[in-house]
Amino acid sequence: MKNAQKKELARGLYINSSLNQTEIAAQVETTPKTLRNWIAEGGWSEIKHSKTLTRPHMLQQAYQRLQENNKALEILKPGEMATYKTLMDAKAIIGKEIERLSDSPLHLYIEVCEDLMGWVSSNLPQDLQSVTVMLREFIEDVHKRQR
Repeated sequence: MKNAQKKELARGLYINSSLNQTEIAAQVETTPKTLRNWIAEGGWSEIKHSKTLTRPHMLQQAYQRLQENNKALEILKPGEMATYKTLMDAKAIIGKEIERLSDSPLHLYIEVCEDLMGWVSSNLPQDLQSVTVMLREFIEDVHKRQR
């Protein structure tokens, strides 16, 4: 197996399986150090993490933090300006997070690409490998632009 093929297989296993890095390195016949380098260079951890979080879940968490923050603001006593400023700053940060999540987060692209790969697998299996490579490159490009 060529090095590029090993890397692609390792990427798929890292992002989509529950195997640990030692198991993946053994399966693709490379060293754990090489695998760690591929993971870091390709931003695979961020992609894997994005897959595990859904936008609705992240939005729900952000709204929950905002609600808790608002409750804390309501019970402030007069003279607690430092706490008030801290809570207002946190509220602004949470608001920006909600706005960002409402736009076009990476995991949405990943979900759509996975759906498309499933469709291609069922309807055009001969094209699956080339489509998979194109979609991977697309996701990596989107990830770089969002940094």
